[in-house]
Amino acid sequence: MIAYIDNHAAHTVVLGAHLDHLGYNQDKNALDLNGEIRNGADDNASGTAALIELAKFLQKASKKGEGYRNNNYLIIHFSAEELGLIGSKYWLENPTIKTSFNYMVNMDMVGRYDATKKMSLGGLGTSSKWAEIIQKTPTNLLFTIDSAGTGPSDHASFYRKDIPVLFMFTGSHADYHKATDDWDKISYIGQKEILRFVQNIIKTSNGYGKLDFLKTREARAIITITCVDNVQARFGVAEILKELSYRRHYQDEPKYWLDFGNSQDTGQVLLSTIGEIKQHNSEISTKQESHS
Repeated sequence: MIAYIDNHAAHTVVLGAHLDHLGYNQDKNALDLNGEIRNGADDNASGTAALIELAKFLQKASKKGEGYRNNNYLIIHFSAEELGLIGSKYWLENPTIKTSFNYMVNMDMVGRYDATKKMSLGGLGTSSKWAEIIQKTPTNLLFTIDSAGTGPSDHASFYRKDIPVLFMFTGSHADYHKATDDWDKISYIGQKEILRFVQNIIKTSNGYGKLDFLKTREARAIITITCVDNVQARFGVAEILKELSYRRHYQDEPKYWLDFGNSQDTGQVLLSTIGEIKQHNSEISTKQESHS
C-alpha cells in the first residue's frame, strides 16, 4: 500500500511500516500454541497507524509552508515483513516510482513506550548528519541509540541499498508474536510522542538537503546463555531458539546455545549449535588427516 506526496522536490523521503502479522499462525511464526488470532497491536498495528497519521499530517503541512517542502514523501506499508522482509526487498528491486531517495524512517513496534525502558533509535550511524539533526529535534522521549543500519525490520532493506535510515522501536516484550499482543496494552500517549518526534525529525532535516550515507557495523549476538533446572524448560528454550534461527533477516541471529543445567545433586554444562553451522578445519585436525 503506497502513497506519494509530490512537492516537486529533488529528493524523496521514504516513511515505512509493515502491515502484516501472524493471523492464525499459518506460517508457524507464533511463540504461543493456541487457536487464537494474533492481532499484533504492537507488531505492527502501532507502526501502521502512526504511518497513516503521519501521511495525513505531511499532506496538510506540505501545502501550508516551506517547513516540509524540500522533500517529496513516499509512504509505504510493507507486506511479508514477518517472512523475511520480502515486501521491502521486492519493492526496492521493482520500484513503482523513479526518484532520488534521501533517507528512510521505519516505525516497527512503537506501541509500548515506557520511560523506564526507553525507546530505541536505530540507524544513527548511517549518515554523518543524523547526530546533529537528532540533537536539534525537540522531544520529551527518552531513548537509547543504536548506530547500526541493519536490524530486524524493513529499514535494513533500504540500508542495503546505501540509503540512510532511522528505526523507531519501543522494544520487545512477553507478548511478542502471541495472541496477547492486543490493543489494551498499547501506550497511546507514548505512541503519539513518537509520531511527533518523527514529524519534528522530518522538519529539522528539511534544510539539510540530501543526506550522505555511511556504512555501519554488522553486530550480531551469536551465543545464547541459559540456566534451567528441568528438561521441559530446556525443550521450551530449544523451540524458541529454533524459531528465531528461521528468521535470517534478524540482527540477533542465534548460532550457539550454552546452557547451565542443574538438579538437586548434580550440574552440567551443555554447548550446542542451533541448526547446522559449517566449521573451519583446525590446524590440528588438518595435520592429523595428513598423517593418516
